[in-house]
Amino acid sequence: MNVGIIRPIKYLDKFKSRLELCYASLLSNKVYLDYYSNSSEVLILDDSPALPRKPNLEKLKKFAQLLEPHYVIMPSIDFSADKTISYVTYFLKMFSVERPVGVLQGYDIESLGKCYKFLSDCCDMIALPSPLEKIAKRGEIARDLKIKEKILWLEVYRNPYEEVPIEKSVGICTSFPFRVAQVNKRVGEYAIRPVNPVVLNFNVDDLVDELIDNNVREYIEAVQG
Repeated sequence: MNVGIIRPIKYLDKFKSRLELCYASLLSNKVYLDYYSNSSEVLILDDSPALPRKPNLEKLKKFAQLLEPHYVIMPSIDFSADKTISYVTYFLKMFSVERPVGVLQGYDIESLGKCYKFLSDCCDMIALPSPLEKIAKRGEIARDLKIKEKILWLEVYRNPYEEVPIEKSVGICTSFPFRVAQVNKRVGEYAIRPVNPVVLNFNVDDLVDELIDNNVREYIEAVQG
């Protein structure tokens, strides 16, 4: 199981892994751009970590052309199959993507099925984003929809000990260990008293090294068993 730890800019040189996910919205930062321009790992380009999602297709296209990543995550709108299908259709018309990753969206199993049917015709990999946890466990969704493509998990917001990628997954990309560290908690505490970690601040530079080291180790152990 590959675990890609999404990190603040100051900590990019720590916790390198086989999967490296970067965001087009942050690539205007020279340090961030230089790091991912020289990465030798499996590079995955996403649009933005900001919620609610407001895809910037031109910026995504620009950096997909510049970085030539291994995979490009298609634009999507949380809980909306129709808007996601519309965005993906438009983006693939404006830019040819060799290995597109479709983000499964919808508000119930029927709309998720509609989205999956569309994405399976144009994408090599299906990403299961963390908002799906509000509908059902992602492993159950993958099972019920009979997803046959490679699966990538994006982020985790609930208990990481319960939301563990299934065996057929390529892996998971998440900032969870750093988000928990931002509120001075350890991943191990989450199972006892959820901390509802805030969105990752990519410019944070004062985290406790021992805490983030422990959080990354504990999270990887939880995911990899």
